[in-house]
Amino acid sequence: MYYHLPGDQPPIGVVGPDDTEFWTALGEPAAHRHALVIGDRAEPATATVITGKLVELARYLDPIHGPLHHAVVELAANARRGLTHDQLDQLHPAPAVEPRLSHPGEDADPVERITLPHSRLRIPAELRGLRVTSYRALDTRDGQAFNAVLRLGRDAVGAIRNAGDGGASSYDPNLPSRLGYRELRACVAACRTRSGRRPSEEEFLDALVEEYQGTRRVSQATRAGLSALRMLAPLGDGFYTLAVATAQPVRNDADRAELARQLDANMRADDGGHWQIWTGDRWDDLIITPTMPSESE
Repeated sequence: MYYHLPGDQPPIGVVGPDDTEFWTALGEPAAHRHALVIGDRAEPATATVITGKLVELARYLDPIHGPLHHAVVELAANARRGLTHDQLDQLHPAPAVEPRLSHPGEDADPVERITLPHSRLRIPAELRGLRVTSYRALDTRDGQAFNAVLRLGRDAVGAIRNAGDGGASSYDPNLPSRLGYRELRACVAACRTRSGRRPSEEEFLDALVEEYQGTRRVSQATRAGLSALRMLAPLGDGFYTLAVATAQPVRNDADRAELARQLDANMRADDGGHWQIWTGDRWDDLIITPTMPSESE
C-alpha cells in the first residue's frame, strides 16, 4: 500500500483474537494472539502485520525499552539532521495569535501566577494541578531517554518524552486530551521564567520534569532525616541542576556556615554556580560568610 504525506497516513492499530473477520482475511488462526496492523485492517494482505501475545506486543511497543521505539527515535533523529533551521521551526508551527491591546488603566498582564518551588517557573494559578506523576528513564550514548506521564488534576493528559540523543524534550497528548498542542502552547505563553520572560516549550516541559524530580529528591532526603542539597549552574538567563547531595540537618546559622565551607572545600561549584539547601518550602542559597579580619591584621 502506498501513502503520501502529509495527506495520507497509514492507520495503526491492534487487533484482538476475537476479530474473526480479520484473522480469516489474514489467512492465519488467531490462536489467542493479537496483531499490530500498520495499514488497512480490512485488507491485511496489503498491510504490515505483526502478531504475538499481547504482552509481546506491549514489550515491542514500549515507549522506553521497546525495539520499535528505539528504531523510530533513530530514524527521527536522522531525519531531523537533514533539516534546515526553517524546516525545524515548521515541525511544530505555533498557531497564529491575535495581539491583545490593553486600554489605559488596564493591567497589561493580568494573569495570576504561582511559582514552582524547584524550577522557579511561574505558571498560571489555574494550572497548579498540572504535574508529572511518573518518570521512566534509560541511559543512552548521548544522554538519557525518558518518558514522563503528565496529569492535569486526576486526568492523564499526555506524556513528556526525550529521545536521549541531545535533542529537545517533546509533548505527546493523549487522545482525547484536555491538554492538546493548542492548549499546551497557550499554557507556555502564559508562563514566565525567573527572569520574567516567556519560556520556550522545551523549558516549560523540562521545568515540569524538574518539579517531579526535585520533589522526589526532597522527599527521600526528608524521610532519611537529611537535608537536600543541589548545585545550580548558569544556563542562559537561568540555572539548571548540575549535582545533588544530602547533608546532616542544619539547625542554626553556625551549622549552615559550616556546611557551606565543607561544600566549598570538597565539592566547589563551577564558575557562576552555587549550592542551595531545601528549607522546607523553598531553596535557599548556601553562601560562605567571609571571615572578618582581626584588628591586628
